[in-house]
Amino acid sequence: RLGALVDALEPLDQPHAWLYQTARGFILLGGHDLAGAERLLGEAIEAQPGFLPARLAIAHAQLADQRPDDALASFRAAVSLDPAHPGALANLGRLLVEKGRPREAIEPLTTSLGIRESNPTRANLA
Repeated sequence: RLGALVDALEPLDQPHAWLYQTARGFILLGGHDLAGAERLLGEAIEAQPGFLPARLAIAHAQLADQRPDDALASFRAAVSLDPAHPGALANLGRLLVEKGRPREAIEPLTTSLGIRESNPTRANLA
């Protein structure tokens, strides 16, 4: 049961309670409780703003909830935390393409793939 699993991870009133919130958020995201997942992940981000997995998970929850503008902001926040994270960059680029902004997508997509500026493939993307 999903509820029992989430309850088993009841956060402790300790400095690392945000880890429990993140784990519970992942469980709810997997169970398609998008509002619950976003609430818990938001609490984790509030407690630990630099925790990249929670930032990425909340972006996926927002996408699944048909809120691409919120997801775009969340992916941008994730990239600002780790500008070299291939998953954050790829998701940001993919979403930019889906939103009809392919030129903006070139930088995050090529960076996520490790394509350097000098690579001719990069010029062909424009």
